[in-house]
Amino acid sequence: MPKETKEEKAARYLVEGHVDVQFHSPASTGPFKTKVHVYSDSGSDPYVVTFDHGEWHCDCPAQIVCAHILACMVIFPNKVKDATRGVLFEGEDEFAALLDG
Repeated sequence: MPKETKEEKAARYLVEGHVDVQFHSPASTGPFKTKVHVYSDSGSDPYVVTFDHGEWHCDCPAQIVCAHILACMVIFPNKVKDATRGVLFEGEDEFAALLDG
């Protein structure tokens, strides 16, 4: 069985309810900020994903845009362009298809 891509993993996290928005401040109240917990398959402590000052961050060990951030980008699609500033992850076309539904 082929390894799951990070785009597929992000979609699965959303479908399986692994994503929990902890805090969200809309742009109308100041700079857009959000904090999201994304639970892994192991059920251990969640990874914390934040969006602040125009950038996404995740505390997982990945050094690139990870599945946890991609799942959050589906929830907050208007912040995708702000965060990517071009192509920073593989499978951009496949991820765009996730956003389109």
